[in-house]
Formats: sequence, C-alpha cells, structure tokens
Amino acid sequence: MNNFKKYLIGFVFMVLFGISVNTQDTYALSKTEIYIQSNENYKMTITCNKPMLDYATNLKGLGYSTSGVQVCTASISGKTLTIKGKSTGTCNFYVNKNSSKNNDDRVYQIIVHTYPDSSTITPDLTNNISHDSSNSYKNQPVYVYNSRGFRLTLASAYLPTSVSGDTTGKAKPLVPSSIYECADLYGNTIRNNVYHFTPTDITGMYRNFNNSQNKASGVTTTYIRGAGYWISSNGTKHWTKIRLITVRIYPLPVLNVYNSQGTVINDMEMYEGNTYKMSTSLSNLQAGDVVNNRESIIQDDSKLSVDEAEGYWNVTALGLTNNVSTKLTYKYGVEGVVSQHNGSSYSTFSKTININVVPKPTTTTTATVKQPTTSKNGKTTQATTTKSNTTSKAKTNKKKKLKKPSFKFVKIKKGVMYLKISKKAKKYNADGFYVKVKRGKKVIIKKAKISTVRFKITNIRKNTLYTIYVKTYKGRKESSWVSRRKRIRK
Repeated sequence: MNNFKKYLIGFVFMVLFGISVNTQDTYALSKTEIYIQSNENYKMTITCNKPMLDYATNLKGLGYSTSGVQVCTASISGKTLTIKGKSTGTCNFYVNKNSSKNNDDRVYQIIVHTYPDSSTITPDLTNNISHDSSNSYKNQPVYVYNSRGFRLTLASAYLPTSVSGDTTGKAKPLVPSSIYECADLYGNTIRNNVYHFTPTDITGMYRNFNNSQNKASGVTTTYIRGAGYWISSNGTKHWTKIRLITVRIYPLPVLNVYNSQGTVINDMEMYEGNTYKMSTSLSNLQAGDVVNNRESIIQDDSKLSVDEAEGYWNVTALGLTNNVSTKLTYKYGVEGVVSQHNGSSYSTFSKTININVVPKPTTTTTATVKQPTTSKNGKTTQATTTKSNTTSKAKTNKKKKLKKPSFKFVKIKKGVMYLKISKKAKKYNADGFYVKVKRGKKVIIKKAKISTVRFKITNIRKNTLYTIYVKTYKGRKESSWVSRRKRIRK
C-alpha cells in the first residue's frame, strides 16, 4: 500500500512538472522590452543563479523573428546578458533560472526591437501646401506667396515612432530636432541674420514657418533643412542624415478697387437708384500668370446689383441699407506657378468693399407771393409771403438688369464632373443659362441651354484641363461669360 502511494505521488509530479521547455507555450514571470540600433550592444544583469537562454521551437533559433530574420544575438557571461542588434525586426527569447528547462522556471521574456543605422537614413520632409502632379507632399519644393506661411513635418518609416513598451525608460522615439532655414543646398548656416521666415516652436513632428520679410517684387529662393534623432534603451542618441528642400517665395498679388476718379476704394456711400463705375487691378503678377476667373459676390442682392462692361464693374444701388453696410466682394483667381503646385485655393485673391446705400438728397424751391394789406392811415401797401415747397426726385422705374452668374462648386466624382451655379436663374433676373465647355483648347460643348443650376459632364479625361463657361440670358439679351477651370489629375 505504501509503495502504491509512492507511485501515485510520483505520477502526479510527472504530470504537473514534466512538460518539455521546447514548446510554443510561454510562461515568463517578467518581461523586458528593449529598443536598439543594429550593431549596438545592450547589457542587463540577471538576478537568478546560473541563467540560461531558451526560445520557442517554432523559431529558427535564438534571436530570430517569426519570419526567420536574425534580429539580434544574445549571450550570458556570469549574470550579465549581452544583446547585440543585427538587423531590422522584432524577436522574443527567454531566460531560465538554475539551468532548469521547466517552463515554470522561466524568469524573463526578452523582446528586442532592432532598427537600422540612423546615420544612413534621410528622413522625409512633408509640406502642407505644395505638391506634384501625383499629389505627393513629400520632399517637394515649397512655392509660397510673400507674407504667407506653411508647415513642414519630419518623419521616417524606418525609425521608431513609439517606444511605449521600453522597460528601461530611456528610449525615445524619433523627434524633429532641427527644422530651420539655411543658406544653400549644402545646409550652411545663414549669416547676417537675413532670414526670410520666422519659425514657431516644434510641435510634435512639425514646425510652422511664417514669412517675415516684405518682398515688393521679384522671386526669392531660400532653403530649409531637417534632421531628427531617437534614443535607444541604453540612452544612446542616434541622429539621421539631413534632408534639404527648396522654398520659392513669390510677391503676393494685391487686388485693389478704384472709383471712376482712380482713387482706391475700401468703403463708400451710394445714393439709392444711382449706378457707379468701379475698376480693379491685380498687381505683383509674374510672367506667365493668367487671371483665369473673376467674379463679384454681393452680400445682399436686394441692395446692390453688379454687371461688367467695357472693363468696368457697374454697381447699382437698389435698396437702402439703413446705415448697416452691405458687402461687395471681388474675387480673382490667378493661374501660374503657385496655383500649379498648390492648387487654385492658394492663388485666389479678394477685396471687399463696404457699401452704405442712402436716400437721394431732397430739393427745396422758394416762391414769393405778393399780398395786399391796408395800413391804419388807409393807404394800401404790399406785403410778401415766402412759401417753401420741398419735393423729392421721383424714382425712375428701371427694368431689373440681367446679372452674371457665379459658380458654387466644380468637383469630380467617379469620372464625372459635377457643377452647380450659385443661384437659380430668376435670382439673376434671367430666364436660364448657357453653358460652354473646353477640353484643353478644343470646344467640346459649344453653347448649350440649361434651365437648372446643376449639370454634369461625363467621360472626362485624366491629365486634362477643362474650362467651363456659364452665362445668363433673358429673351435675346445675354450676360458676359464667367468661367471656372478644373484640371483632372491622374
């Protein structure tokens, strides 16, 4: 009976503790996670007696990733564990105590993240405005108007963006340590403090640059460099190479509005019923710049109407504003180098005029009427009486003028171009609209009549510039064309 008990106890112990270590099961009592660079050493002290290394049987060997890449090597001398980075990747292995091969004797799970040598890596600089035809914003030259700014973000797909699992607390992910303006494509320092931009503090991975110099004319070229570093688990700082990009600064076009005497207008007062001529000018344009779209936008079309004729904007005051000015905005789009690289939204300029519509002044007429009077001595004398008569000039009932239309949007969706006019035809005092479309220089829709504000163009071609023209009509009378360009990308 006693022998049976001994066999039973021995069998139970064998079942409980006889599991082989070389299985895919892991039972680490603690975990160490480290981040190192290739060929970099990391050392740690093992507290148990006679530690030994182990790994799961589904791996190629100690320090190998699940895909069969040797991420690191590891060795133990006494109680010192030395890990050396070999190639990019992540691996797991284990440390056992007392030379035991039992899973429950494992004391460490080691997770190693290895990254390539940072000094061989050039990071990316991504700007938020300029892009090439494939809409890539990485490492592109920046095209910017004077007094305007942009943002540069530094990043690298090969270096750590997060080290939240670092057990030592020393590792830090990639940070943009230096993004600043430099003198040339070699990254030399600017001398005599002739900077074109004032950078803000670095926020996360990006830095904003604000144009600080007022260039009246000409195009200016400058350069911006960027580099970064990350810190491995042993506290070593690893720097990247320097990335350099070119920045081209163009004079900012300025839109001004003038009255018929040639004086710049910012705000004005108009008499109800009167029409005023205004002209515009867009200065600081570069060779090759073309004004591709211009329009007038009325805040309240019950107060004003605008049409364009012979190079002037004719503005008619329709209704009183009661000392609360209404806004008239002129908007001009420039097609040139900046719009080509940034898009039309970065090369549209506007000027707003505040207009107060007041009543026409009244006129006063005076008449003298002789009246007979009798004095006390019986003699007759003449007395005069002054009579005032205040009248207002009669309003002239003019027919409402035909207005030019404006676009609300032009957009592309699944190979179809959708367009919408801002208002219905009657809002422009019109019966309907005419549409004309050019593909490149070829007219593909000559002059089509439409009655709705929405229309679409199908079978559009990629890498092609489309120009859409719209005008209003009433009977035989037609407004001038307004146009909008849309370049179809890849």
